[in-house]
Amino acid sequence: MRSRSTALGVLCPPAARHPECANLPDGVVVASVGPGACHQLAWSHDLLRSISVVLSRIPSLSRPQHEPYSTTSDSRIAAALNEYLAIGGLPEVVLAEPELRPRILKEYIDLVFYKDLVERYKVANPALLRQLLKQCLSQPASLLSPHKIFKDFRSQGYELSKDTLYRYLHYLEESYIVFLLPVAERSIRKRAMNPKKLHAVDWALGYPLVPEPFIDVGHKLETAVYLHWRRQREDLAYLGGEREIDLVVNLEQPELLVNVAAHVDRPDVYEREIGGLEWAAARMPRAKRMLVVQEIPARAGPKGIEVIEAWRYLLSY
Repeated sequence: MRSRSTALGVLCPPAARHPECANLPDGVVVASVGPGACHQLAWSHDLLRSISVVLSRIPSLSRPQHEPYSTTSDSRIAAALNEYLAIGGLPEVVLAEPELRPRILKEYIDLVFYKDLVERYKVANPALLRQLLKQCLSQPASLLSPHKIFKDFRSQGYELSKDTLYRYLHYLEESYIVFLLPVAERSIRKRAMNPKKLHAVDWALGYPLVPEPFIDVGHKLETAVYLHWRRQREDLAYLGGEREIDLVVNLEQPELLVNVAAHVDRPDVYEREIGGLEWAAARMPRAKRMLVVQEIPARAGPKGIEVIEAWRYLLSY
């Protein structure tokens, strides 16, 4: 028998924990993480209160439900993952009627932009920061090159210095709106010089800024896998170069190499993902290698590489 219980999490550091955290209903997990304000699913006390109100409307939130294991259960879990990738994980958005979700997401992004960014850091150029926020939230799981962004913004007529751009990126990271994943290099200089991989705290926050179909489902899945690990630890990286590894767990002594792809039925996609893991084995021979996919391909993976469905992976690790 498998036990399933609904639980939603708010990550909050002990030093910054607000009294509102203590009022969250049963079934809400408050985890302690690194420095900063309440984050991951909430960036302000107003949003914490909003989450508390929404969750209080679910009378059976903490009651476990039991059912016999079956392939039908697997299908339902896989469908739930697809829904998560479509609408994100913000509680009020998930529980709202579909026609209300765009308005709620717009209110969230406006709240984050004005209260957690413009007001908190007394931003002198809100238009530039808004454009940078749009750039970041519309391209989850992509490599971020500040130099390229600087050139693009200058070509669009924005007046900025590289110092301003780096400072605004720091604001986004400090507010836990985005996470910047370093390259897996021991050299601090190489980490600083190489692009970072960008992940949003929730890809749905990009929907008010760009149409939802423009955000690739494979990038959403990669961000979901990253966030799954980010809730557990911070020593994460990606591996670049001749090939790419989406996630390296344990930056100093790699334990796990993960590539993520929504679909690998096309031979070129399969070769790219499997080939990357085989290439990385020479650099990090002791690390376990995994390919996380939405559907297991008909073609079996080579020895030493585990191919696993995304929903099963997220529940198992």
